[in-house]
Amino acid sequence: MPVKHEEIHARTHDNLKLFIQRWTPDSTPVRAEVVLIHGYAEHSGRYREFAHALAEQGIQTLAVDLRGHGHSEGIRGHCDAFEHFLHDVEMTLEHAADGVPRFILGHSHGGLVTLDFVVKNTPDVSGVILSNPFLGLAMPVPAPKLFAGRLAGNFVPTLAIPSGIDASGLTHDTEIVRRYERDPMVFPTATAGWFNEVERAQDRVKGYRDFPKPLLYLFSDCDPVASPHDNRNLAERLSGDDKTIHVRRGEKHEILNELARHETYEVISQWILQRSPLT
Repeated sequence: MPVKHEEIHARTHDNLKLFIQRWTPDSTPVRAEVVLIHGYAEHSGRYREFAHALAEQGIQTLAVDLRGHGHSEGIRGHCDAFEHFLHDVEMTLEHAADGVPRFILGHSHGGLVTLDFVVKNTPDVSGVILSNPFLGLAMPVPAPKLFAGRLAGNFVPTLAIPSGIDASGLTHDTEIVRRYERDPMVFPTATAGWFNEVERAQDRVKGYRDFPKPLLYLFSDCDPVASPHDNRNLAERLSGDDKTIHVRRGEKHEILNELARHETYEVISQWILQRSPLT
């Protein structure tokens, strides 16, 4: 199916260049738009296949490279304050389409950003989709490493240290793992300041109970990166008038890149279309 692609260049509140791209169905009426927030150390371009699958259902995708990621400016992986990521989402929403229902989808670190943004800002969206939000690591970090990271975050916040992300934990699709490892815009580090800010955000988000928007919460029970325990707990505790929990059995972290990803695409697209009435 033909899909139109558009690149948008915006400026953040603190004057960093922000890269945004949109995929729009070329021969099908647009029923809805998904604003996509990617995971840590990756970028929006890795969601092209997903965006094309949504386009086949009449759903367009608007995807941002958060500051310090992909084609956007900023120290790789760094934030001075976690709220700056929320500002990036707000700027992206300014470029969303008018006249169609709008949804936000956040994966991993983008899921953490999305949860915090939606609860704090209650944006004008018709629903929220989460994919294995990064509420904590699946494997605990050794106490000495935690202490060193927190200390560095206070005194040298831009210090880059190995992130420890193992590409084999992302998906069972070995070709996607190889592409990830060869991707020049994927980076293997995390800054100490980002580490501290994310810890605070995780503590805050895990305390949320009332969710103001329709919610589709997807997580894997075997995620080796983002804690399945934390995700199950939050998914069950969040309250709202329209909440759906979907557990991906036996899959790794990137459920949108797993071998059975087209099943997940269908779950997401049908959930969106059910909340996007025809006009």
